[in-house]
Amino acid sequence: MGVETYDDPAEQPRLVGRIIGRLLSQRFRPEDIVVLSCRGLESTAFKGVERVGNHTLARYTGEYDLLGNQVRSAGQIAFDTVWRFKGQQAAAVVLVDVDPREQRMREELQVLFCGMTRATVRLEVVAASGNPEARRRLSPTGG
Repeated sequence: MGVETYDDPAEQPRLVGRIIGRLLSQRFRPEDIVVLSCRGLESTAFKGVERVGNHTLARYTGEYDLLGNQVRSAGQIAFDTVWRFKGQQAAAVVLVDVDPREQRMREELQVLFCGMTRATVRLEVVAASGNPEARRRLSPTGG
């Protein structure tokens, strides 16, 4: 597991662009990588972001095809929320918006755990540097 930290949530797309570049150099294909927000689509730092690094993000459009599958916008790297991706897996998962709020700690730690278990080979986490709970839960020494 890799962990990158941010001071300002707006830094996340740049960090994710670098992470995706590393994953691609490690022979992951774009279709093997998914970026998952631990927040809702309205409160993610990726709202309105179409590119990370040199890659476009594919998002759920709100529509379904004739077989009932979600339709995504054109893009190279899948982007979604942990809750919408629940029950699915990807070889490489990049969790973003990891900044558990104390007043919702139990729910947000459940989201974090759920997101972490979506990765089958590689997990990358982009977490708030000033969040003591994120630091405690994600540090190799546990605190």
